[in-house]
Amino acid sequence: MKHLNYRKHKRAALGLSLLLGLSLGSQSAFSATQADEIAALKSHLSQLTQRLSELESSQKQTDDILARTEPQLKVLENLPEVQVGSKGLQFASPDGNYTFRLDGGFQQDGRWFLDGPDDADTFDTRRLRPSIRGTLFDSWDWRLQYETDNNSLFDAYIRYTHSPLLKIKVGRQKTSIGLERLQGFAHTPFAERGIQTNLTPPRDNGIQLSGKLLDSSVLYELGLFNGAENDGRPDTDGADSKTVSGRLFFTPWAKDKDSALSGLGFGIAVSHGDEEGAAIPRYRTYGRQTFFNYEGGTAATGDHTRINPQLSYYNGKFGLLAEAIFDEQTFTRGGVESDIDTYSWAITPSYVLTGGTNGFGGVKLDKGAALHEGGKGAWLLAGRVAYFEVDDDVFEGTNATRLGDPNSDALEVTSYSASLSWHPDPNVRLSFSLDHSEFDEGADRDDETVFVTRLQVAF
Repeated sequence: MKHLNYRKHKRAALGLSLLLGLSLGSQSAFSATQADEIAALKSHLSQLTQRLSELESSQKQTDDILARTEPQLKVLENLPEVQVGSKGLQFASPDGNYTFRLDGGFQQDGRWFLDGPDDADTFDTRRLRPSIRGTLFDSWDWRLQYETDNNSLFDAYIRYTHSPLLKIKVGRQKTSIGLERLQGFAHTPFAERGIQTNLTPPRDNGIQLSGKLLDSSVLYELGLFNGAENDGRPDTDGADSKTVSGRLFFTPWAKDKDSALSGLGFGIAVSHGDEEGAAIPRYRTYGRQTFFNYEGGTAATGDHTRINPQLSYYNGKFGLLAEAIFDEQTFTRGGVESDIDTYSWAITPSYVLTGGTNGFGGVKLDKGAALHEGGKGAWLLAGRVAYFEVDDDVFEGTNATRLGDPNSDALEVTSYSASLSWHPDPNVRLSFSLDHSEFDEGADRDDETVFVTRLQVAF
């Protein structure tokens, strides 16, 4: 019995020893695995620390670069915006408060007389007008335009816009007289304006108020000027008195785009002033040949009044300009004073044959019609009939007192004109025009027929 118990205890002791051995072996194996994991974590942490150090160094380099370039970036932020396009070279401040624009126009002509003076055929740089203009904030704009033909400023004005109801323009500018004169020189349907513009001042020096009333259907203009001679220059003012000019122009259907009358405008312009001492005008044909010139010693010695009814109509491809000008001015020669009436009118229809639409601001090319877009440009066909008459009182009196010379001056001119213009691109124009002028009353002058070609670039 004792032997059996011994064997039982021996087996229990062996089992306990085995369990203890297994337990000690398991603990030893776990300790080795944990050490490996800790070592791996330490290695990974070391790598992360090194990477973080590299990133911190890179960030410091980036901060140093930004610190060095910040002044240059501020300079770039304050640089003006620059655009080159159909309106010329334009600059604008980043906030838009200041703008500056370079533009202008160049016209190269050829004039060939089929009837008329034998020595007048010529190539001519008809116009070269560089222009700068700009705006100041939302209310001010200005312009300076130089005329190389006369080596003088053609436009020089500052304008303040209070609202659409009131604008104030001060300086050398166009007046209210002459609808075709108000049209930009690059946008007229003919190479030369009609003979009625002989009775309009190209520019004058003064101040003009303008604005639009009654939902923009009425344009008004009211100005006070030195008083420039007809088709002359306002470089000097020979009198203390001034000339008042005004204009009302109505476009009652302008906002009704579905109406056939949306492009109709009509109105009247008037000017009056005592222009004693003003320069004396001379009158020229379409070919720029003088057909009437006041005699030497003639002086402007009194009132000068112009009345100018005007009409324009544009509808798609069709356009029409029509106006008449009644002019009365007091002249003196040889101690004899005379009030001379001069009268002129012109009717100018035009039609865009292809590639564009018509307008007072010239031909606007259709999208894709321009040569640089793969199109063929736009073609404009225009015609004109114009008439000009000088008072026959200019021939009254003796050689010492009469104002005109019946041996060289014509009193009546009737002009018939046709023109074909190609607009290959928005800023380029090539035109061909033919004018036939017939003279009556006064000197026995041959008819004048002139063919004019023009290449124009304008912005």
